[in-house]
Amino acid sequence: MTTRACVALIRTNATTVLHDYERLLGLAGCREHLDPSTPTILQVSTSRHFPFPAANTTPWQLEGTARALRAAGYTKLTWVERRPTIANPFKGTDLNGYAPIMRDYGIAACAGLSPGDMRWVRYAPSGPLLVLDRVWHDALTIPSCFYGTNIVHMPTIRCDSATGTMQSVIGGLYDLRRRVPRSRTDELLVDLLTIQREIHAGCLTVVDGTTIGNGPQARLPEVKNVILASVDQVAIAAVVAKLMGVDPLRDLKYVRLAHERGLGCGDVRAITLVGDTDLMRESWHFSAKNRTAGLLDALVQPSSVRPLRRCFSSTPLERVIGAVQRYNDYYRWPVQSRRVFESWLRGTHWGRLFQQYCKRFQEMG
Repeated sequence: MTTRACVALIRTNATTVLHDYERLLGLAGCREHLDPSTPTILQVSTSRHFPFPAANTTPWQLEGTARALRAAGYTKLTWVERRPTIANPFKGTDLNGYAPIMRDYGIAACAGLSPGDMRWVRYAPSGPLLVLDRVWHDALTIPSCFYGTNIVHMPTIRCDSATGTMQSVIGGLYDLRRRVPRSRTDELLVDLLTIQREIHAGCLTVVDGTTIGNGPQARLPEVKNVILASVDQVAIAAVVAKLMGVDPLRDLKYVRLAHERGLGCGDVRAITLVGDTDLMRESWHFSAKNRTAGLLDALVQPSSVRPLRRCFSSTPLERVIGAVQRYNDYYRWPVQSRRVFESWLRGTHWGRLFQQYCKRFQEMG
């Protein structure tokens, strides 16, 4: 790489978070790397339609990013959302309070990124791939609206997928219903990063770490009051991994592969940090089980799907996914996850801020 990778990270709170996002994007060099005259796609990361902490892009993350981009002269903002494997995107838009933000900031709604929702076109990568050309036996296709645009990914920090900072890349460029060999998921992610660099004019990743967790799984959400941004997705993944107590080059294969192929910088020592750099002295001590879960493994083969696959080995994957959706909606959410969510709503300043966004949605009708 000709220039050092830069990652901006700052502390925030529920009172100043929108101003902090504007400062964050300035520190990350948004204007220097994304052309304001180019259409900009806001890619929301959703893994559950229910608003469990850290499971989805937060409403203040979406509003803070849109507000900062508008102030910097980005007028052509478009919303796209990948149809998640085990979540309903239409419910997610409502339950997470996104609709009023899209209206207030003039974000043009686009169709979902499922093959049946918009036009996907064939694509021939210019460089060699590690595994994608073998997994995708027929022609490789990508959404036609991605060509020549800026893209802004807005993931959260989740421990069930090591860092959670690459979820939007996967959701936008790969059909999650296609099976991926568990041993090749890291190579697949590197291939997707390669394609992304070829088709987009610019890329920015804005990570919300105000509350971290792993969605409605075993680990309870933890308030950390941190937000990060970078135009180097590998670098920001490495920095988040370091905060979580993980050595990115040693423990995360996809970071090491991407670093070796020149797709970004995975060596924290070679990354320029700006903002509240003293945060890097922290370590959140995520367990080895969580940190080695494998980023794509958690998305392509969710933990709640695996036991059902053993029970219904002859059932088509779509029916298995439907069973998982019903399990999450009618058992896990009302029996377990909702209590955790409501405790977060009442007991944290981020939960109270989330309630304000819900009120805006109700007033919108």
